[in-house]
Amino acid sequence: MNALQYANEKFHSAVLMLIENGAAQERLHNAFMAFHPVQASDFDDAKMRSKYEEIMQRLTVVRDPDKGYVSATLEVMSDEEARSINRLIVGLAIEIAEARAQGNG
Repeated sequence: MNALQYANEKFHSAVLMLIENGAAQERLHNAFMAFHPVQASDFDDAKMRSKYEEIMQRLTVVRDPDKGYVSATLEVMSDEEARSINRLIVGLAIEIAEARAQGNG
């Protein structure tokens, strides 16, 4: 399995987590758990890699090694910010799926 195929599977799962019931932050945490094994280096495409890095940066604003960066960030995150990141995840998932459909991985 190549890196883009792997990312496609993980982000597909993440999108499914985002459409579940619950608070935006809870759904975002579940989505993160689905895609967190993916690394920026898995993206050959600079645009996709940049979007992935933005998602990760926005999920790790609060640096608390005891709680974990993502959990600590989600605790103080507004609903609006959570929804914004959710949209980034869905957008990246679509881009990954389109690249796969075009035979780029």
